Amino acid sequence: MGWLLVLASRLLAPLLALGAGVPGGLIDPALTIGAVFGSGVLALLGSSAQVGVALGMAAGLAGATQLPMMTVLFSLRLAGDQQLLFGILLSAVLGAYAGRRLESRPIYHALADLDGEAKKDVQRAPRR
Repeated sequence: MGWLLVLASRLLAPLLALGAGVPGGLIDPALTIGAVFGSGVLALLGSSAQVGVALGMAAGLAGATQLPMMTVLFSLRLAGDQQLLFGILLSAVLGAYAGRRLESRPIYHALADLDGEAKKDVQRAPRR
């Protein structure tokens, strides 16, 4: 059950850093939270924790980004084993589906819209 403590710390640490104003990324936390969760769940089920890491990475990243094909390529490269292709593909699709059910807009689309709005605000600022 030590993996639950690791999972809680991996969830809390990025929140503390972002709350303090430290810029952070999306890919690393999504990969590590998914990997810790996947390895813990498969270890509880009596299966290989290493396979859980690979499948959890794919599900976590796809859920966060809603980009399953990019996630499959990225996760397959990180896993280094082509035999995991079907599992990674299935995990990525399920993760992206779950992410889409929670938030309808993909994160990168929302960030692009925010960037576009920030640029418009800068252009509207009065010049001296």
